[in-house]
Amino acid sequence: MMDSIKMKYECDSTERKIYPLDFLPSLEDYPGYYDFSIDINQSQQGKSSCFYSKILKQVFIDMNKMLLIHFQLSGDVTGLFIRALPVYASPDFSGIPVTRCTVHSVESDPKGKAHSSGFCNCSKYENVGHVIRSQSSDAQYYYDDLSRRHSVLVPIRKLQVGSQSFPIGYFFSCKTSCPGGMQRRPINIIFTLETACGDVLGRRVLGVRICSCPKRDMERLEKDHPKGKKRHYERPSKKIKYSPSCSYLTDDSDNITKLSEEMNDLNKILIEFHEKVMSLSHVVNLL
Repeated sequence: MMDSIKMKYECDSTERKIYPLDFLPSLEDYPGYYDFSIDINQSQQGKSSCFYSKILKQVFIDMNKMLLIHFQLSGDVTGLFIRALPVYASPDFSGIPVTRCTVHSVESDPKGKAHSSGFCNCSKYENVGHVIRSQSSDAQYYYDDLSRRHSVLVPIRKLQVGSQSFPIGYFFSCKTSCPGGMQRRPINIIFTLETACGDVLGRRVLGVRICSCPKRDMERLEKDHPKGKKRHYERPSKKIKYSPSCSYLTDDSDNITKLSEEMNDLNKILIEFHEKVMSLSHVVNLL
């Protein structure tokens, strides 16, 4: 993977686009000339770690689990790029960059040196500041020192014969609930189709919640969703398409089964917390 560097534009145009380095990135979907859209297709292996809620229009996924997205494109897309940028969904926090918490970043950067000099040195510490990562071998990690936003850029290779989509696997290195990080603030991922000089040709926005118990959290939020309000579902062909392989929950579980699952999930959280405390304690001893 390439080193984390500040975004630079190399184009002949005198008017250079600075998105997504703006302090307030746009959250409006824009298919553009290439009819840019996304299709989530998460294969299931055992207990699912990815769920999509039709009611909330949001993906629920476990930390460090792959979210496979097929980017639907039409026309010649050679030389174009797809950028993934995490932003807070609430207007109250939209100007604040999404960052990782100390507990999850201390393993790669125990002394917090990645940004101590006022510049981004994430590349020296396993891209420690990036909440969203890509499994693509040619992913490029960027940081803007003005907006202090981290993003990941993946070049589009030639589409396979007979295919109109380009798959990219993403995973998340921090949880939405982490103190000192996202602090339970909902986030969106802005996917932009860009040229080499940063011109935005298309945009799609996807709500994401990173948590230890995706199924439980989705059911709970759907239950709390206001009832009696007419819900409008956008057509998949026009906006974002979600394949059946990304699980949709429609049936209510038995109360006993729910209680058992919640107890298991709670035990998982406690074990993970204990491991983090022990890891942090070890780091403190080394200091």
